[in-house]
Amino acid sequence: MQHVRPLCTSTSSSSSLSNLLLVASLSKSLSESGTRHLSPSDIPLSADLLLRILRRPSLPPSAKLAFFRWSSQTHPNLTHSLSAHAELLRSLSASPPHHLRLLLPQSLRLMKGHPIDAATSKSVLDKLLRLGMFDTALEVLDDLEEQPGTTQLDPQLYDSILVALAKKNQLGLALSIFHKLSDGRGGGSLSLGVPACDDFLVALRKAGMRDEFRWVFERLHERGIAFDERGYNICIHGFGCCFGDLGLALKLFGEMKERSIEPSLCTYNSMLQALFLSGRASDALVVYEELKASGHRPDGFTYRTVIQGCCRSHRVDAAMMVFDGMHHTGVRPDVVVYNSLIDGLLKARRLTEACGLFEAMVRDSVKASVCTYNVLIDGLFKNGRGVAAYTLFRDLKKKGPFVDSLTYSIVVTQLCKVGYMEDALELVEEMERRGFVVNLVTVTTVLIGLHKSGMWDCAERLMRHLRNNDVLPNVVRWKTDMEASIRAPQDRSFPSRGDLREVTRLIDDDTSSENVTRAPPDEWSSSPHMDRLAGEASEGRPQAFIARRGRRVVDGGGRSLDADMVNTYVSIFVSKGKLNVACKLFEVFMGRGSEAMGYAYNALMSSFIKQGYFAEAWGVLKHMGERLCPADIATYSVVVHGLGKLGEVDLAKAVAEQLTKRGGYVDVVMYNTMIRALGKAGRIEEAEELLKEMLRCGVNPDVVTFNALIEMHAKVGRVKEAYRFLKMMLDAGCSPNHGTDAVMDSLLMQIEKLRYQKASMKTREETKSCVFNM
Repeated sequence: MQHVRPLCTSTSSSSSLSNLLLVASLSKSLSESGTRHLSPSDIPLSADLLLRILRRPSLPPSAKLAFFRWSSQTHPNLTHSLSAHAELLRSLSASPPHHLRLLLPQSLRLMKGHPIDAATSKSVLDKLLRLGMFDTALEVLDDLEEQPGTTQLDPQLYDSILVALAKKNQLGLALSIFHKLSDGRGGGSLSLGVPACDDFLVALRKAGMRDEFRWVFERLHERGIAFDERGYNICIHGFGCCFGDLGLALKLFGEMKERSIEPSLCTYNSMLQALFLSGRASDALVVYEELKASGHRPDGFTYRTVIQGCCRSHRVDAAMMVFDGMHHTGVRPDVVVYNSLIDGLLKARRLTEACGLFEAMVRDSVKASVCTYNVLIDGLFKNGRGVAAYTLFRDLKKKGPFVDSLTYSIVVTQLCKVGYMEDALELVEEMERRGFVVNLVTVTTVLIGLHKSGMWDCAERLMRHLRNNDVLPNVVRWKTDMEASIRAPQDRSFPSRGDLREVTRLIDDDTSSENVTRAPPDEWSSSPHMDRLAGEASEGRPQAFIARRGRRVVDGGGRSLDADMVNTYVSIFVSKGKLNVACKLFEVFMGRGSEAMGYAYNALMSSFIKQGYFAEAWGVLKHMGERLCPADIATYSVVVHGLGKLGEVDLAKAVAEQLTKRGGYVDVVMYNTMIRALGKAGRIEEAEELLKEMLRCGVNPDVVTFNALIEMHAKVGRVKEAYRFLKMMLDAGCSPNHGTDAVMDSLLMQIEKLRYQKASMKTREETKSCVFNM
């Protein structure tokens, strides 16, 4: 190895050529042997010479770092310039990742206490973040913050590192940085730009971090960060659509208008989705009309949101009107829109229209998805076309990838309902063979069916079918644990007895707020209805109702297993009439500090009402209110059914009216209950008016509706009206059932009675005529 040739020329008198030769000689020595053969006395080291070496492109980054370290050790009086530090960092950031992980921490220790310019720091941080070296990037940031004389770093540094961490899904590290900034870094205010805050909130929303999203939003609000239109849209969509906080979304909309930020189409789309998800379908339809009048043109997402929301809230006629308007504006409906409309029509018992829409979908060259066939199969089963549904299911299995685990779950559920447990178990085994996941919904459905069929070895039979699946072992483990808890002594305080005053609270909660004086609306506003809703949200009115029905199984993994299994076994016990065991199970669950479940409350209330224990049913309703578990549509249906059995028709109608005011819908079961109760009370005209209202709302009557109408007219001798409803039932495609046979027997008895009366009257008239003619 060649030694460096001594050069004794001073810096002041050295020529440009000698400097070039010196740099070349040093570079060659560093490349070949590093700093081992360098002599401090032979090298006239200066800041300019160091900078030239660091800028040498042929030198590897490790050699530059070694020379920098050597110069610091052998020339302690040499002051490294800001450019030297920046050049070293730039050189290191260009090295391969595995070298960077080794060399950068060493360079940071050498530069401890020396300032680095913002551009270099940002470049290095971006490089580290792109490579996923998050811990090293945070070390660089900490080093920059600890530099002497540093009061506030360039906000772009925090913006870039926060956005990069959010995009790389390193939200824990991003939250730690945000926490430090929100605690007063940078003169007591957040040193973040609005775009970075927006991107950070988007990442939290996509990750489903509800509490963290709200905490970041509140900190930004407290620190006076002024959101732009994008920021408001992100928060409105996050709170209203993702996290179910409609009140806060409405407040943000009002705040947006107060700051003279006009809502965009994205704002309206988010508010429409939030209103539909919260069951406020009537308000959403008014907002949809305001959207069209405000100058914005609805897009495909707008139409999809409105059509899906209308179908889920049983407003199929409104959905069809929006669908027609979609065609007129030239927006082509996709498969999601068709699926929503077909599902809504099938749920409204409009089977013919649903099949016609499916044919129109095929004609429009919209390819049906697996979800489309799942909707059709489920709808056919629920409309009494079980053979057609099962035939379609078997045909789809032969054609290819047109079935999934949900398809199997739908068919297994229907087989369990009709008691074909052997066929259901065979399908479960087929699911395993074809590689479909047998989820908790399917398992609990089969469990309920096996218990109802008296097949007590349900777990053992399922165990033979479910291999390599951890769902059933968790269920068996939970069942064993809960059985031990039930055998322990309980206080038996559930349910308490109640009275009808608990029912009237469902009505009185909102009537007190109707007399509240509000500020007059702005006549020049483009969204007066939305402004009114935002004003109501600012008043803090509680939301004690949810439009979604409580589901028996949510299947959220380990976090929902307890609630799912309690709902399942409550269903099993109430179906067998073991109300005491069901109540004890629910009491054990509540005693563990778990959250209340609407499905279990509704199942218990329904079972108490069916067996005539009305006081206990109202006690369950009272307990539900005390635990702040919001009522849903199923709760109202159970209450209306109970009031109908008690003969409280007017109160039942008031509860149903309050349901519609809160954004819910009255389904065919509630209508049937009120029609039967009105018929028993002899209020036939009111029952017919209720049928007209039922048809206006797009709810198709079923065989139970027609049986009730035929029976009430037959009992009072209105044979023609009874026959009219019989003809209406047959024209609507409703197949008669055993209840229809009993009703027809009653009708025939009335007909025979009328014939006998007419024959008696005719005989008396003939007798009188003979007497007078004599």
